[in-house]
Amino acid sequence: MFINYAHRGASAYAPENTMSAFLLGIKQGANGIETDVRRTKDGVLVLFHDDNMEPLTGLNSTIESLNYDQLSSIKIRFQSNDLVFDYVPKLIDLIDLAKKNNVYLALEIKGDGIEKDVLDIIESSGYKDYCTVTSFVYKHISTVKKICPKQRVSLLTYSIEDAIIYSLLKIGAEEISPIIDILNKDAVFYLKKQGLSVRPWGISNCDKMEKAYSYGVNGMTVNFPDRLYDLIRRKEDEYNV
Repeated sequence: MFINYAHRGASAYAPENTMSAFLLGIKQGANGIETDVRRTKDGVLVLFHDDNMEPLTGLNSTIESLNYDQLSSIKIRFQSNDLVFDYVPKLIDLIDLAKKNNVYLALEIKGDGIEKDVLDIIESSGYKDYCTVTSFVYKHISTVKKICPKQRVSLLTYSIEDAIIYSLLKIGAEEISPIIDILNKDAVFYLKKQGLSVRPWGISNCDKMEKAYSYGVNGMTVNFPDRLYDLIRRKEDEYNV
């Protein structure tokens, strides 16, 4: 199955990593959502990308320094527009939304030592088969595999060197997520031959999106899931002619 992951939700159209962005992504045809997981000071897993909250909230602080009650009233702005905003959601709220819509999740770990907490929520939700735990940090996905060998994981990467591929196969990783700029059709074929699904990221425009699709990837992460949905439908129509 090809997975159209809405990157931080439909973040081209709504405040990133918010319930409105996630819901819009689903409405636009995404069958997957990619997001970032952090832990608040009092241990609540929430969804937020940046280390510092100031660019999106105006508050010079971090998720990790605030209790959830403090965080829950802070507005997430859309492209510095104070009139369009939403709030930082909990991971469990996204999982509940995904379950209702049969949507896959790519959950990027954004903090040290939260792997078990993330896995506990995935397990208790009964949604493990639809979740992939991801990170740029190999240690995070390796730890996930040690705790739960059957949990699907993916490494976000700027490189596809043999040493990286070997390290993924060593822990039984299921997927690799390279930046689109280092991929081509031969590279995708090679990675898939090693038994790895391929999900590129960094797809900032429709040209890159079409190239990635032509390479035969298993899915991709985009800010504009509506455009990817249209591309998939168009290619399916061409195939059926």
